Amino acid sequence: MSYVFGLFRLLAVLFTLVLSLFLVGVGGLALWTGETLHFEVVPLFEGDALAQVLLAMGLLGLIGLVLLFPAKRAASWLLLPWNLGVVSILICALTRSSYRFSGMDHFVNGVYLSLLALAALVGSWCQVRAARHRIS
Repeated sequence: MSYVFGLFRLLAVLFTLVLSLFLVGVGGLALWTGETLHFEVVPLFEGDALAQVLLAMGLLGLIGLVLLFPAKRAASWLLLPWNLGVVSILICALTRSSYRFSGMDHFVNGVYLSLLALAALVGSWCQVRAARHRIS
């Protein structure tokens, strides 16, 4: 069973790394070029505010990952709220009545991304659980 928890923990780290790098890239590129961003998945922000939010979320994810490795016990809880936020945004956005899928492939990709985010959330919970067992 510990191998399964280990795989979930690895998935959480990889998912957080890839998504954080993507968010930093998109947010940073939008701020650098001055392009206006519009994501239907994040309806509260547009333009420069959206770029700043994406950049901040990406940096928070990367900081959580950087702190995870040298201080495993103290910083293991940082991935849990970050992944919970990602899951919340994805599920809320994809279940909003105003959000429209452009086809069946788009819907399937949204479902896969949501399931991957849920698995990463489980992995971050396993990370907190493993760190708690190391402390005691």
